[in-house]
Amino acid sequence: MTDEDPWAEGFNVFGELDVDDVPDDPFHIDDNRYNWLVTKAQFKTHELKDEQARTAAMNNGEPSLIYKAYFTVQVDEPTSEFHGKPLPLQFNIYPWLTRQKLEDMTDMERKGRIQENMSRFKEFARGIGLSESDFKELKPNTVATICVGNKFSAYLRNNNSNGRVYKNLSDYKEVEDAEPTDIFTEFAS
Repeated sequence: MTDEDPWAEGFNVFGELDVDDVPDDPFHIDDNRYNWLVTKAQFKTHELKDEQARTAAMNNGEPSLIYKAYFTVQVDEPTSEFHGKPLPLQFNIYPWLTRQKLEDMTDMERKGRIQENMSRFKEFARGIGLSESDFKELKPNTVATICVGNKFSAYLRNNNSNGRVYKNLSDYKEVEDAEPTDIFTEFAS
C-alpha cells in the first residue's frame, strides 16, 4: 500500500491480522468466575409497541409501559486480559405489581415469566450488596447512588441460542474485604 493513494491497490482491512484473529464477538469474555464492579445503573420505562399488548395490559389493570433496570458491570481483575471489559445487563421490573394482581393472573406463562424475572433481579441485587431496605428505596434518581461502585463476584457463562451469544451471570458472592469504589472520583481523574 502506498502513502499517495491508499485506495489504489487492494489491502487487508485488518492490517497484518488474519480474519480468524479478529473475535466474532467484540464483547467476548471467557466463561469463568470474575470480580465485577458496577459502573452504571438506571431505570427506564418503554411504551409497549404492540397495540394488542397495550390493550391486553390495560384490560388486566397493568400499565402500558415496560419497566427496566439497566446496569453495566465490568471485570474488576487487574491481572485478567478482560479487566475493564464491560457487560451490559437488563432486568424487567414490576413496581406496579401487587400481591393480589399476581395471585389473580390467569396467564400462567406470563405469571411464571414475571416471577422468574423478579427472582433474577433479586439474585443480582443481593449479589451487588443491596439490602431488603435498599429494594424499597430504589428510584430512578437514587439507583446510581446506591448501586454504582459496588463490587461482587459472579460466574459468567456464555450461552448460544439461535446464533446469538447471551452472557449470564450466576452464583453471586460477596468479594472479601471489598469496599465500594467511588467510581465517580475514580473515573473523573
